[in-house]
Amino acid sequence: MKSFAVIIPTYNGEDNFQTLMQQINEQSLHPEEVIVIDSSSSDSTRAYAQEAGATVITIVKNLCYLYTVISIN
Repeated sequence: MKSFAVIIPTYNGEDNFQTLMQQINEQSLHPEEVIVIDSSSSDSTRAYAQEAGATVITIVKNLCYLYTVISIN
């Protein structure tokens, strides 16, 4: 079976993050890695990402808010 990763660009996404991770975990295929690109969130997005229960979560934190398009490039 091929492996894959899920990439989640986010900025202040704590309201939706737990639901998103639950939906990812409910899929029939599970990602090998979940990569969260945090564009300098001021809420608890980073803490939720670290506690999410995915196999691996890599947090990339930009120094200031960089719009989603810039964050994922």
